[in-house]
Amino acid sequence: MLALDRAAYATPPRGFFGNLGRNTQYGFGINDWDLGVNKNFAIRKLGEGGRLQIRAEWFNFFNHTQFNNPPATVNVPSNFGIVNSTRDPRILQVAGKFYW
Repeated sequence: MLALDRAAYATPPRGFFGNLGRNTQYGFGINDWDLGVNKNFAIRKLGEGGRLQIRAEWFNFFNHTQFNNPPATVNVPSNFGIVNSTRDPRILQVAGKFYW
């Protein structure tokens, strides 16, 4: 496991940008699969356009852990470079829609 060497980073003096280039520290990748299924049921009594739609949607279907990037502010040494949060786990939503 690679650890971040916090001593390699320092706040540049006021008025200077420092010497670390942009996008030199890569974050975590995202492995996010979403899935949605729906079924339409015709309702003949309402005419041609009458139908009921039932829908189910899964976000992060395989429930992979998605880590957020660590805080990149060197001025706050208590949490600089520490991963302390994740994105949402699997979410399921079920809906019904009535067309007439």
